[in-house]
This record gives sequence, C-alpha cells and structure tokens, in this order.
Amino acid sequence: MAASVAVLAATDSKEFHRTVPLNPTGQFTIDTYKGSIAVTTWDRNDVDIVASIEPDTGWWFPRSVKDAEVRVTEASGDVRVKSYTGRSDISFFGGSLPLFHYTIRLPRMAKLRIKDYKSDTQVDGLAADLSVDTYKGTVRVRDLSGALSLKTYKGEAHIQFVAFRAESSVDTYKGEVELRMPRNSRFDLRKQLGDRVDLDSDFRKVGAAAEKDDQAPALRLKSHKGSLRLVAQ
Repeated sequence: MAASVAVLAATDSKEFHRTVPLNPTGQFTIDTYKGSIAVTTWDRNDVDIVASIEPDTGWWFPRSVKDAEVRVTEASGDVRVKSYTGRSDISFFGGSLPLFHYTIRLPRMAKLRIKDYKSDTQVDGLAADLSVDTYKGTVRVRDLSGALSLKTYKGEAHIQFVAFRAESSVDTYKGEVELRMPRNSRFDLRKQLGDRVDLDSDFRKVGAAAEKDDQAPALRLKSHKGSLRLVAQ
C-alpha cells in the first residue's frame, strides 16, 4: 500500500499530480465532497490524477486549504483517491469546505466508482462498469458501454450509452435522470416508482417489446417523485 498527499503550491490553492499503475480491468475509486470530476480514458495501464484544491469563495467563511489534501492508495491493482479537508466539522460555523477539482485519465476497461456529495461530474468513453453515488451533484456521461449503477437524492444526470449490454440501475428520490440508448436496444424494464414520478420513454413508441425483453439485461428504475426519461437515439 502506498499513499501520497498534495503539497502547497500557493497561499490560496494546492495542486496535485500523480500517475500510478492500475490493473487494466481493475477498479478506480474517487471519494470527494464538492468541486468537479472530469474522467477520460486511454490505452495505458495507468491512472493519471491531476487535482487542484481551492477555497470555496462563493460562500461565507471559506475554509482554508491549508490542511486539505488528496490521498491516493494502491492495493491489489486497484487505486483509490480520497479528498481530505483536514477537519471533520462540516457545519456552517466550521466554514465552507474547499473545492476539489479532479482531472482523471484511466484505462477504458477499468471499473469506475464515484462517491460524491455535490460535484459536477463528467465521464467520457468508459467501456466498463460505472457506479456513481451523489447526493445532489450533476453527472454527464458519454459513450458508456458498461453497466451503470446511479444513486442520487436530488441530483441531475444525463447518461449516454454506446450500447446497453449489462444490467443497470437508477435510484433517485427526486432527481432528474435522462438515459440515452441506441434505438435498437432491448432491456427488461423493472420499475419501482412513486405516484409523482414523471417517466417518459421513447421505447414505448419504438415498441413495447423493446423494454419488456426478459432475455435482455435488466434496467431497474426507482424513484419517489423524480423525473426519468429514456431516449432512443
């Protein structure tokens, strides 16, 4: 196991950069609170991690980044990144937590897991499983060909699949989620929806069989009063 931390680059910000080996079919995990996450893929068996840590000047009492750091741990071919703010107090009187802005490149077949509170997240070109758990962040995914597991309380997500090949799920309380899939996609739609959920599916227009194929991967939708849209493209 190895660990590293960010170093001070300026009085009001920190910069971090590290490249570490990653099993091409291993898992990369990022655990953060707020800021941004931009992930792209490449053909190398490494993950490249660039981060900047800045005070959240958009709020009263921005907390200093002095004690904030990025920690990277490696174990059994997997890599985990975690944002540390230096203090556990997240109350109003403790000051607004710093912003962590990440730019990540990882193997396209590596699994990606994101645990977040309210970051702006973008993932491009992932050919493996994607798991996102965010309270009220925004998520944009392009060219996904692996399975999706999305959980959010009231966030906004736009997911575009290259192909729908594996069982996937969306679980939201009152978020807005849009899934875009090829028009010829087949899936077994399994719903657990409240009375106030707005579900709009292009696949009902394409044909009922498109979303009721028990030989195809399951698509599980769960929501209390959110907005869900399935787009055939």
